[in-house]
Amino acid sequence: MPSDATERWFELAAQFAVPGFDSHAHEPEAASGQLRQAEWATFDAIVLIDEIDDDSALAHVYPVSVEANVADGSALVIAASDTPLAAPLTVWPLHAHWIPFAALDGLMVTLAPELIKSVQAARTTVRAHHDSTAVQSSGATLAFEDLLEAMDVLEEAPRLGATQHSTGARLDMDLGLVIETLNIDQSRAMDILYGAEPVSQDEADALGAASGVSSAEILNAVNPLPEDLSRELQEPRWRTGVRRRSAGGNEQVGRTRLGYDIYQLAARQHGNGRDIWRQRLETFLQAEEQ
Repeated sequence: MPSDATERWFELAAQFAVPGFDSHAHEPEAASGQLRQAEWATFDAIVLIDEIDDDSALAHVYPVSVEANVADGSALVIAASDTPLAAPLTVWPLHAHWIPFAALDGLMVTLAPELIKSVQAARTTVRAHHDSTAVQSSGATLAFEDLLEAMDVLEEAPRLGATQHSTGARLDMDLGLVIETLNIDQSRAMDILYGAEPVSQDEADALGAASGVSSAEILNAVNPLPEDLSRELQEPRWRTGVRRRSAGGNEQVGRTRLGYDIYQLAARQHGNGRDIWRQRLETFLQAEEQ
């Protein structure tokens, strides 16, 4: 779990000027040089993106602190005068992780390319001094340990394609049975039967009990989302919309449901590619927030 020191880092971060964006689509994609909040499974951290694997939606990130007096010999301290923030940044170049975009959250600032190069270069220079300076206090030591634990958890966030088991097979089930069992309207029932609408685990269990079809078969009887849409949904700018649809905090469920909301909309439209899906997500979520 995050420590009090970790929570203090986010309190400090909240004081910094974070650029506002007129819409979801205008928020930048995850990219090198961004200082972002990251969160998964109740663990959080501030991370600096070093590089990204765009196809796999993975970010190579360094753990960062905005707290004072936490640097040890393996840390690089960037002076406040060299950053857009009102405090120095402590970065640990030797503790980089590849984390899924699903764990990335709000953008704080973007650092200059020269600063990223200095952090990358420090992976060699700080190694010689790894044990030369201990973290200065027991509280700082605990905060640092919590930060490293959070990084390990962020690394385990779901990756692109990790939960896609769709078969695309149509359910051989009576329309009236679906309507009555789930107490839903005909439109949604037809979407379920035609594989354009996912069902929850509880709904799959209820339909399975009523029809004799296994819950697993029912859950998988949806058309696979287009690859470009699945990839676009990984971008942190859509995480607010994902969270609104998360059942019991399960963001994978929320991301899947948002994907099928857009997928159904696209059935009445033309065009594909990530730019088109981005425009559809932007339009859909703007209307939802009004």
